[in-house]
Amino acid sequence: MHKRLLAATLAMLSLASVSLLAPAADASSSSDIQVDVGKEGVDRFSPEVVYGNPGDLVTFHFHGRYSATESTARLRDPCHPLGGFDTGLQYDGAVQSIVISTHNSIYVHSTTQCGKGMVAIINPGPNDSVETFRKAAIAQEG
Repeated sequence: MHKRLLAATLAMLSLASVSLLAPAADASSSSDIQVDVGKEGVDRFSPEVVYGNPGDLVTFHFHGRYSATESTARLRDPCHPLGGFDTGLQYDGAVQSIVISTHNSIYVHSTTQCGKGMVAIINPGPNDSVETFRKAAIAQEG
């Protein structure tokens, strides 16, 4: 019984990783951008703004109970998942990677702390501001 449960759990974990990490077009030219999530007990992504090209990885290092979830980017509903990537709830020591697929802005929040302003932006455009995104999140959920 325990062996079947362990095998099923490992299969589910493998599927979750596959859905988040698609192969990059040319791994030799891609970058791996590191982002800490909740480091030192602070409910923040660090850094909160990163830039990358399609095919680059963003690797989230979790330091506590958080997620990295693609947000709608609508300032009237900033803590709502877009339906893009979602690491799911992760715990201290977990590492999850996503592949950037666009040059456009990608808004990110933690489902557990969005209302406290735990947000980030990948490839922000000239009119995108992590501070504006944070204030909208706090106003909606806080």
